[in-house]
Amino acid sequence: MNSRSVFRRHRRNLLLLAVLLVGGMGIWFAQPRQPRYCNKPLTDWLDELAAPLTPEFLNTQPYGKLAARSKQGEAAIVAMGTNSLPYLVSFLTQTQRPTSLRRFLEYLGEKQSFINLNLPPLSDRCSQALQAFRVLGSTAEPAIPALAELLDRSPPGYSAIDALEYIGPKSVPAR
Repeated sequence: MNSRSVFRRHRRNLLLLAVLLVGGMGIWFAQPRQPRYCNKPLTDWLDELAAPLTPEFLNTQPYGKLAARSKQGEAAIVAMGTNSLPYLVSFLTQTQRPTSLRRFLEYLGEKQSFINLNLPPLSDRCSQALQAFRVLGSTAEPAIPALAELLDRSPPGYSAIDALEYIGPKSVPAR
């Protein structure tokens, strides 16, 4: 092998790496950004608002701390206001789907007892979004047309009915 062919191969690999890096950065920056409050994205505040109420979690957190977390989550949702509505509407259609890595780790945890794997519960974005609609109340009125579209889908987004109920009486003509 001469030095010229080695140089060409390295040059090709470096060019491929640069293209992948630029493409990855383009995808990263092209993603829509969630609204933020106190430098935390909407999904983090949804986790605060609707903390997982598993027995393990409840045993490790005092009640006052849970109530404070929920109040902070409510304040953040109110502060983000209508900027969060497009994301909340999209979260109403999401279902819990574990990733392949999570499924593998759960399988691994079932098959052995040497290492105790305490995986956090999956975030249920749909119920968290409903909690956010409850907190926003009539402030979420601009989302009424999008929620009405969810009802017209096949299969219909039944969680939109609950969201419309939380918005209040002005959402009744939407259907």
